[in-house]
Amino acid sequence: MKPRALLPAAPRTWLFALIAAAGAAQAADEPSTVYTVVPSDTLIGLTRTVLVSREAWTEVAKLNQLPDPNRIYPNQRLAVPLRLLRRTDPPARIVSADGDVRAAGQPVKAGDALPAGAVLSTAEGSSAVVQLGDGSRMKLAPASQAQLAEHRRYMVKAGTKATPEGEGLFATSMRLVKGTVEMLASKVLRAKPLEVETPTAVIGVRGTEYRVHYDPVLAARTEVLEGKVQADAANEAGQRGEGAAVDSGFGAALRPARPPAVVPLLPAPDFTALPTRVTKPLLVLQMPAGTQALRVQLAADPAYDHIVRDLYLAPGSTLPLDGLESGIWHLRARQVDSLGIEGFDAKLRFELKVLTTAPGLVPFTVPQPPGVVKLRWQPVADVDHYRVEVARDAGFTQMEHQGDADATSLRVIVAQPGTHHWRVAALKDVAGKPELGNWSEAGEIEISDPRAEGAAR
Repeated sequence: MKPRALLPAAPRTWLFALIAAAGAAQAADEPSTVYTVVPSDTLIGLTRTVLVSREAWTEVAKLNQLPDPNRIYPNQRLAVPLRLLRRTDPPARIVSADGDVRAAGQPVKAGDALPAGAVLSTAEGSSAVVQLGDGSRMKLAPASQAQLAEHRRYMVKAGTKATPEGEGLFATSMRLVKGTVEMLASKVLRAKPLEVETPTAVIGVRGTEYRVHYDPVLAARTEVLEGKVQADAANEAGQRGEGAAVDSGFGAALRPARPPAVVPLLPAPDFTALPTRVTKPLLVLQMPAGTQALRVQLAADPAYDHIVRDLYLAPGSTLPLDGLESGIWHLRARQVDSLGIEGFDAKLRFELKVLTTAPGLVPFTVPQPPGVVKLRWQPVADVDHYRVEVARDAGFTQMEHQGDADATSLRVIVAQPGTHHWRVAALKDVAGKPELGNWSEAGEIEISDPRAEGAAR
């Protein structure tokens, strides 16, 4: 196959030879990508589909030091500066927004666009997931803030399957201002590596799953769960300085003007002793004992897109579950080392049963005669039905009465002299079915013995 002509006969190759060396040096100093020539391509033709202008082909020719700028060949690889490529700036999309999530200070919801330059923030107990144009996902943890600094699609065929936005090469960078971002990078060709910047580091991603954290005390940290990242710390001038490649299963602490500290990730905590069903009043989970602090997150879904609680706990301490509704919840925790690097996740799916508050009993102050006894208790909000039990023993195994009441009092027959025990629980309608709440503390009913009273008289 003959190479395709690029120029009419008049322009000569000596013109490009004079400036080729200078062009190559310039190309090395700016972001660029590689374009692979296909049989139908000419440089002039590329100005109508790929390049920004008709003049751009001359710069591409000199930057690549083409021996003959009239000719390019199929499968030839050409370095093309990104500034010379046609591009669009598609918005990213909010996939989920739980709690107080804002972009540019305004509340956002699932389905909203997130344009380049927008700052996304989450409050305590809030989280968000953003899908980028190349299919990658960014998960912003509670109490975090990040900016979609760059989100461009260059009009070059990637040579792989189309991204969600169609054919093209993406260039995306995030700026993490505070908190934590989890990245799930899609496996597509890019115009340049997906980057997460912090005030003290740049994390250039060649991996697919990793985390980045930033706070003023511990500066920047990253953990790689799959793939590899290039982690560069800032130098004294605030520019990109010394870096390190961080493989899967390792993390790095990136502090200004220091070499990156790369360490293995700590193993996941042991969750084997944790219960898979938690019922009130035990509204806590006992965290595993150990020597490292734990970062603990609670979510409503197994993908941890909807995080509602995010906190650091000492090993062996308890995780409060107050304020959560009954249902299935997902817990994950990871150990945190002295550098602030977080290890592998331990995960637990558990059922939470939040029972209705127990009524307060109105106690008996004097013994009652055998026969009908009126039991009374305090009302529980939003409850109209109660279950009442009376027994001969404190363990409520020798039952004397068991029934329901539609008010906060009930008359029952207690004929046997001696001490009797009673308790009340609320019955609340949940999804069309009555659900028994917490039992009250047991009260005592002292029934007098008329024979003993008669003998005493």
